[in-house]
Amino acid sequence: MKTLIAILAVTTLCVLANADSIPMLHMQRMQRISQKYCDSDSNDLMLSIRTEDDGSTYLYVVTKQRYKATPEWNGQGEPPLPLPKAIEIAKNFLRNRIQNNSRLQLSSVSLGQKAQVGEFKDKWHYTLGFEERSADSEDRDIRGWTVLLLMDGSEVTPVKWQDDEELRTNPSTTTK
Repeated sequence: MKTLIAILAVTTLCVLANADSIPMLHMQRMQRISQKYCDSDSNDLMLSIRTEDDGSTYLYVVTKQRYKATPEWNGQGEPPLPLPKAIEIAKNFLRNRIQNNSRLQLSSVSLGQKAQVGEFKDKWHYTLGFEERSADSEDRDIRGWTVLLLMDGSEVTPVKWQDDEELRTNPSTTTK
């Protein structure tokens, strides 16, 4: 049941990110990712997923140990990492990775939690979206970045999903 819920959650993220169409390869990718990170024996937690326009998928993954070590927050009052500090950390994170960043602007902020019950129920993280538009920009010239921060102020570096080559050569394979 947990795997089914995780597949639905990841697939929903996929649908929202790529509302045009969901090719079979993409659905198989989401199933594989869900199987890997929703296994209770896994030492890792997938906090978020991002699919680029070119179809590449990036995962925001942390170890359970690292996530458990972050400050708790029950959703009431000020979070352990105040929003202005989170924005500052995220901007600095991007400034160190993007050469021409003078037009970088915050476009979205969300607070998320891995689970509403169990050992991670009071563990939260920020997802901050940034956009950069060229000086003579039209809407199609927007570049975007996402930064995921834990409540201890540390960044979660996205990791590119590398398992698609096997799916392309043998689409019927599945992970156990």
